[in-house]
This record gives sequence, structure tokens and C-alpha cells, in this order.
Amino acid sequence: MRYRDWKKAREARTNGTLQTNGANNHAYLGNGQQKDLDALTVFQATDTDSVQSVSMHGTSMENTLAGQEAKGLWFKIDFFLGVLTTALVAVAWSTNLVSKPLATAFGGGVAVVGMVIAYRNYTRAETESYVPVPVVVTRIEGRKPDSVLAVLMPDNPHNSAVIRAAVQTSEATKPVIFLYLRKHTRRPEVPRLMEIVDPYLEDQEAKQTFGRAESMALHAKVPERKYVYIQDGPDIVTHVWQVLHPRDTVVAAEENEQFKDINPDRIRYELTPDGKVAHLLKRW
Repeated sequence: MRYRDWKKAREARTNGTLQTNGANNHAYLGNGQQKDLDALTVFQATDTDSVQSVSMHGTSMENTLAGQEAKGLWFKIDFFLGVLTTALVAVAWSTNLVSKPLATAFGGGVAVVGMVIAYRNYTRAETESYVPVPVVVTRIEGRKPDSVLAVLMPDNPHNSAVIRAAVQTSEATKPVIFLYLRKHTRRPEVPRLMEIVDPYLEDQEAKQTFGRAESMALHAKVPERKYVYIQDGPDIVTHVWQVLHPRDTVVAAEENEQFKDINPDRIRYELTPDGKVAHLLKRW
């Protein structure tokens, strides 16, 4: 793993040098003005549903930063420390294998049993089309242009259709934000002393829905997924939509009337085996 990090950093450093040398070219406009190519951003519109933006300046900056990290002293120290600790662990394990065979066999057996149990739970979760979501947030931090927003509602039989449509729309390239809305409910039990109250942890339906979404997204190889759990009414969707600036907002067709404040460029309906969904398309 350390070697892969080192190799990746060196490749980024090489690419950064090439990008920097290529970015020193200049473009001459008809009126005699001169522009640096690294300050140009080329927009290519393929159709009304997709807009690609390629920034030469941004790519050059990312590669330059990666190259600087590869040349840094701390990166080299961290790399060789990782190699040293790996070698020490291998030596210690080899020594115990000879001097303490019973202890090594016991420790190795416990590790193997744990890995078998973990693999069994993982395969069972995949069979049931459910994968636990590691991180769920309760707020939106910033914009996600050219993303797909999937709005999920409690007790909605078409949540699976919304998830499937959002995953297919992402085409394994666009980020997908799964937003689950839940109305405020009064907790029947009084929190105990030092107890952390998290409504999501007590919402089994939300966890099951996010688990199905994670399973579909993993199978479709969606690179970036985000799960947002908000306790509020349908009006909050408009606020989330205005903050995120998604390219496509996928909702159940019968729920479309609840989001009247969303002003898309056009609405496209899709019939799926799990139900009818609406795509609220917006070109920001």
C-alpha cells in the first residue's frame, strides 16, 4: 500500500510537470490580445441534459500540488516509516511462529474466524441487497454541480424506483446525493444522562432505505455517494435544491406536486418496474 501511494505521487508529479510545461503556451485572439491557455475554461455542450466543463487551469493546479507533496520531506519520512513498521511486524510474527507456535496459532485462528464471520455477513447483506451506510449527515455543506439528487420519503413504495433511476442517471460518473425526509416525531422516552440522541439511529426504515441505495450504488460503481437525513417537511427539498444546484432531481411521480417551489427547466417522466418517477432537470 505504501508503495502504491509512492508510485501514485510520483506519477502525479510527472503529470504535473507535463501539464505545467503545456500550460505555458499562449493563444492569440483576433484583436491582438494575448491570453494564457491555463486561464481558459472550455465549455462543450453536448445536449440539454449534459454539460461538460474542462478547466486546464484546475488540472494543472491539482497535479502541481500532488507533485509538491511527493517532493515534501514529511511524505518521504511517512513512507519509509510505513515500510519500517511493516518489516518489524513481519519479523515479530516470524519470530513468534518459531518460538511461540501455540500463541501464533491461537492469534491466527482468532483472526481467521473474525474474517470468516465478516465475509459471511457481507455476502448475506449483498444477497439481501442491503449494505450498511458508514456515514450519514444531517445538513448540506455546499454546492454539488452536475450531481443527481434523489428524494426519498417514508412509507413510499416507490423509493426503490427513485434509487434505481438516480443510480442509472449518474452513469457511474456523477455524484449522487440521497436525501431522506422524515417529519419531526416526539421521542417517547426521555434521554438518559450523557445519552447521545440521534434520530437516524432509531429510524429503521431510513437505514433500510439507505442500505438498499448503497447496495445499488456499489453494484453500479457510482464513485461518489452522499446520504443526508433531515427531519423536516417537503419544503426543505426546495432549500436543498437551491444549495446543491443538482443537474437532475429524481422524485416519485406522485410526490412531484409537493415540490412546487422547485423551478426546473423541464420535467421528464420515466416508467420503471418499481413505479413512475419524475426527473426535474435544471441547467444552472
